[in-house]
Amino acid sequence: MPAGWREAESRNANYPGADPYLEWATGAGRTSYFLPGRQHNWLPVLVRLSGITAKEFASGKTLPVDFDFWKQSVRVPDFYISAPEVPGQKETYCTALVTEHFFELLNNNERLRNFVPQITLGLPLGAESLPPDMRKVVRDKLKGKRI
Repeated sequence: MPAGWREAESRNANYPGADPYLEWATGAGRTSYFLPGRQHNWLPVLVRLSGITAKEFASGKTLPVDFDFWKQSVRVPDFYISAPEVPGQKETYCTALVTEHFFELLNNNERLRNFVPQITLGLPLGAESLPPDMRKVVRDKLKGKRI
C-alpha cells in the first residue's frame, strides 16, 4: 500500500521562526536524528537574538522565563558569554544546546519569541562532543543510572 499524506498541526505553530526540520527531528524522525545509544537530550541550535546579547540569553535572568527551568534547558558556550559587547548592536547570533522543553516554552511564550525571532537546528551531538560538565550526566543517563 502506498504511503499517504495527512495533515497534522505543527507543534511549533505559534513560532514561525522555528526551523521546519525541528518538527521532524523531535517527532517522527527522532529515531533517525538521534542514533541509538547516543545522547538524545541536548539539541544543538543556532539562535538569532533580537534586543538582547548572547550573555543575557545564556543567563536567562532578564527573560520572561522561570530561571530554574532556563538553567536546566539552555547551555550557551563560554565564548559568547565572555565576548565583549558591541554598543548599539540590536541583533546577534549564538549557538546553544537546548532541550525539547525549550522549544515548548518558545512556542508558548510570545514575549520570549520576541527575543528569539529565529532558531535553526544543528546536527546531533554525541556525549563526547558535549561540554565536560554535561558529559557525566548524559553518560549516566545512557547507562540507566538514576540521576
